[in-house]
Amino acid sequence: HLTKFASLYEFVDKHSPRAALELREFYVESMARALHTLFRSYYTALVKFDLEVANKHDLVCVQEAAVRSTFTTRVSLAKRGDAFSLGDRLQVLKKIKIAAPPIIIHVAQAENMHFPFEELFRSAGRHLKD
Repeated sequence: HLTKFASLYEFVDKHSPRAALELREFYVESMARALHTLFRSYYTALVKFDLEVANKHDLVCVQEAAVRSTFTTRVSLAKRGDAFSLGDRLQVLKKIKIAAPPIIIHVAQAENMHFPFEELFRSAGRHLKD
């Protein structure tokens, strides 16, 4: 949008550098405010689509006896089912397409979609980058 006003800005800069500086500062300030508001509302809406992996009722730790192997005294980490276990997170990361466009909020809302946190993080980062 600014390219069509480039000659006007050059004129103001040539004849009144102080006014041009003030104009530039006002533009940067207002665009920063607008983009901050836009991104904050996007991220707030995006968080609503988080696929819950663990909630407040999940255990942070489990009793050692529950994860101990039947025949030995070793603790089997494969039996661990607490909030810190990785579960199938590797499969989630493999499914994420890095170059995919950001999640479109109204489409996700209409289709009642939910995403793992990694997908939301990728989408927010992609939205910031673009």
